[in-house]
Amino acid sequence: MILVPPLRERPADIAVLARHFLAEVTSAVGPKLLTPDAEACLELHSWPGNARELRNVVCAAAASCAGMHVDAEHVRAAVALLSADGAPDVVDAAQIDAALERHGGNVTQAARALGVPRSTLRDRIRRSTPPPADDGT
Repeated sequence: MILVPPLRERPADIAVLARHFLAEVTSAVGPKLLTPDAEACLELHSWPGNARELRNVVCAAAASCAGMHVDAEHVRAAVALLSADGAPDVVDAAQIDAALERHGGNVTQAARALGVPRSTLRDRIRRSTPPPADDGT
């Protein structure tokens, strides 16, 4: 058995892993770079969800970033967006709309960019769409 210490005990690995995860989502969100402030912000978090939480935060931060540089503000918003276990807690309608627009309506690519399962995104789209009006006929 190999024991790997938790991510919070390996702060030097956080930026390296974050850049790796950012490279993984490049095809979905376009090329992105972490600013030094973003890397410092990542290193300050305790990462109770370990690398999976880090990956989800990096994906969410990249998806919310319109430009090329992911900064500390994007990271803080992504951390706030995700629960302690790294699972998406809330994705608001504006983020969904922006991701769908960026990906030409492709739900699979938008979900990947937001760091949520496709089924979750489809469900949230369904819930945010108002039901048709009853015209009384």
